[in-house]
Amino acid sequence: MNSTAYLTSYGWTPGSGFKKDSIAKPILVHHKKDTKGLGNKAHDYETWWERVFDGRLQNLDVYNRSKDSSKEEDQDANVRGARDSPLYKMFVKGEGLCGSIGSIATSG
Repeated sequence: MNSTAYLTSYGWTPGSGFKKDSIAKPILVHHKKDTKGLGNKAHDYETWWERVFDGRLQNLDVYNRSKDSSKEEDQDANVRGARDSPLYKMFVKGEGLCGSIGSIATSG
């Protein structure tokens, strides 16, 4: 059945709504394309790690290769502060792990 012919038999004209004061364009529906559940929307607090990562990337100095950069001094100060920390001093450095590939026991 031809839908255009069917609707024109009821007085419909192309480009207008079905009734006198109805809308001509269809109602758009928001399609959910993630699997987080109904009603779940992305909030600003969920992307805190992205803001932190962007901030760290902005601190990188890729063009200036001088050693007297204040950013490098700040990072060195943070490392030195971690070594002097009482909490860091409580950790005991252990031996390195050995592999077992080179030490195959031979039975004879």
